[in-house]
Amino acid sequence: MNKTLTHSLVGVLMAMLVTTHLLSGCGNHALKPYVQTVDSLKTVMNKLEKEFAKIDTTRHRAARDTVRMQMENVERFFLTRGDTMPRHVAVKLSDYRFAWKGYKQMDGDFLKLRNELRFTQNQLRTLHTDLKNGVPSEVLAKKFVAQEKEVVQRLDIGITGLTTKLNNSYQKYLELKPGMTHLEDSLKNVPNL
Repeated sequence: MNKTLTHSLVGVLMAMLVTTHLLSGCGNHALKPYVQTVDSLKTVMNKLEKEFAKIDTTRHRAARDTVRMQMENVERFFLTRGDTMPRHVAVKLSDYRFAWKGYKQMDGDFLKLRNELRFTQNQLRTLHTDLKNGVPSEVLAKKFVAQEKEVVQRLDIGITGLTTKLNNSYQKYLELKPGMTHLEDSLKNVPNL
């Protein structure tokens, strides 16, 4: 009797374990590929955050402020004198505006990408936890993972685009700044009428 009771209890316990395993493990097993994809996306996000962190906003802001100040000084010189800007000066200013254009929306672009990076990292952490716990159905898991893939791809494109734009502006700034500085200095030495 005691032996039979023990076998019955073991049988009931085994049945409970198998049922629990089937209920929890089935979802996890079906969602495992999605968990792996989210792990990969998290790895990509970590690389993107490192790339984003390399953007030297201090250097770019200083260059942007110098470009703006120099352009304003040259324009103000001709405005206050009521003179027409000579063609060669206008061409120099036009070239210098290329650096300004890249910097013009820098702060907004930077802030937007930083917020999207943080939000997406949180989304991926939450999705990862939910998938590991078997929370969404496989249909929803597929949908959520596809959405996050798209977001990560957009972030990759956005960070690459911002980095390229800022680097191009900085190179243009370095190339043209000596000429603009010389122009600015020469205008300061023009006697007032």
